[in-house]
Amino acid sequence: MFGRSLTGRLVAVIAVVTTVCVLMVVVAVTWASYLMTSTAVTGRTALAAVMFGFTAVVLAALVAWRLGRELSKPVVVMAQTMRRMAEGDLDVVAPPTHAATELGDMAEALEAFRTNARERLEAEAGRRAAEKTAQDRSDLLAVMSHEIRTPMNGVLGMADALGRTALTQDQRQMLTLLTQSGDILLGLLNNVLDYSKIESGRLELQRAPLDLRRVVDAAVAAFATEAARKGVRLCVDAPEAPLRILGDASRIGQVLQNLLSNAVKFTDAGEVAITAAVQPGAGGRCEVRISVQDTGIGISPELKPRLFEKFVQGDASSTRAHDGAGLGLAISRELARLMGGDLSVTSQEGEGSTFTLTLVAELAAEALLEAGSLPFTMPYVQSARPLRVLAVEDNASNRQVIGIMLEMIGARTTFAFDGAEAMERWSDDVFDLVLMDVEMPVMDGLTATRAIRARERAEERTPVGIIAVADGAQAEQVEACLAAGMNAHVGKPVRPSTLFGAIDQVLNGPETIRARQAA
Repeated sequence: MFGRSLTGRLVAVIAVVTTVCVLMVVVAVTWASYLMTSTAVTGRTALAAVMFGFTAVVLAALVAWRLGRELSKPVVVMAQTMRRMAEGDLDVVAPPTHAATELGDMAEALEAFRTNARERLEAEAGRRAAEKTAQDRSDLLAVMSHEIRTPMNGVLGMADALGRTALTQDQRQMLTLLTQSGDILLGLLNNVLDYSKIESGRLELQRAPLDLRRVVDAAVAAFATEAARKGVRLCVDAPEAPLRILGDASRIGQVLQNLLSNAVKFTDAGEVAITAAVQPGAGGRCEVRISVQDTGIGISPELKPRLFEKFVQGDASSTRAHDGAGLGLAISRELARLMGGDLSVTSQEGEGSTFTLTLVAELAAEALLEAGSLPFTMPYVQSARPLRVLAVEDNASNRQVIGIMLEMIGARTTFAFDGAEAMERWSDDVFDLVLMDVEMPVMDGLTATRAIRARERAEERTPVGIIAVADGAQAEQVEACLAAGMNAHVGKPVRPSTLFGAIDQVLNGPETIRARQAA
């Protein structure tokens, strides 16, 4: 009747005890009556005692049934409900009971638990759906990036190669417009990818020694031609001595280029002044402060509060004089905050603006900055024997672009379609350098590189220089390439100056020189 329920057992015990007590009272009364009268118990007295005992048993049973109905059954049902909830069934409802009792409190608490659990599950489902949406968007953008960069590699690569040939003035002007348009499209693509990574929390920063003065000079040099064309002076105020810190040079340069691009774009006369300084602090830390001040059109008071929002443009009208997607400043501020600083602005409409980038970084030891500072020399190109290069690329137009670039330095190029074919070519010949695409069918570049390095160790061959050729230059991608055994990384679209710089780094770097001497 009561099963394994603890309350049921308690009710049974109460019923049994009650019955026994009543029977004991009956026996005691009967025995007392006998002693007091000194006569035997009559049949009528015995019958009355039996009837009284039977009545006591019935009453005890009724009491047990009532207790079971009022106490045991609701507790059992509530326990079953809690067990179903624990198994994940949140559609079950807590059993109704007396609101003024402890069981009522338990039912209310159980219902509150069910409601909270459902809300948490719904929130978790929403979070997972949002994460999946963000992941799907990131994957889509990554695929789009790869597909767009492939033709962009052909466009910009061939434009650079064409610019090194004899052209008429009109042809060179058209080529300049073509290159500038390609650079704008590439910058927009990079901004969209950065925006997606920042939004999903997947953007990672590098931490490497750098000379801040070099980073500033490189950013300024990128806009020197455009500023000169508009008659705008570019001024740099920074110590001549190296400003050595640990940080992400590419991201700092990206922020500065965004600021300089806007400054030059919105300044038609006057100057753009860049001020950079590093203020040492305690514990080997420092504060980096870079300001970009222009004498341009300034920023209206209405726009200023929304300036760093995504997709906000200074002039959003259909007749605006300047292009832009409104992502540059939003991404720049996010990057600054990821680097422990911020990006702020002061401006007066019609008089100009000043953007100030602050960063928190660590001071770098002087010795850490010597790597990568070797002069650009090509001893293999200058010698009688041409540079022997194995170029691994599955796209036909990219193979043609790389081939033309390598012809500029007199290299002898052998092509492979994928990593597996590259292994065969490398096994049958001797190469000074391998240009390895990362994403390829059959065998990707990372797998092929690891296989080459393993064979070199097993056969005691002199390590060949391997340069990764991949979409973009994200920190995690560069780290994966270096971890696989590659020596350098070049992002697509491949530009001749970037490619030649990477070749120089691999062929003339200290590690390569030591490896050749050991061989």
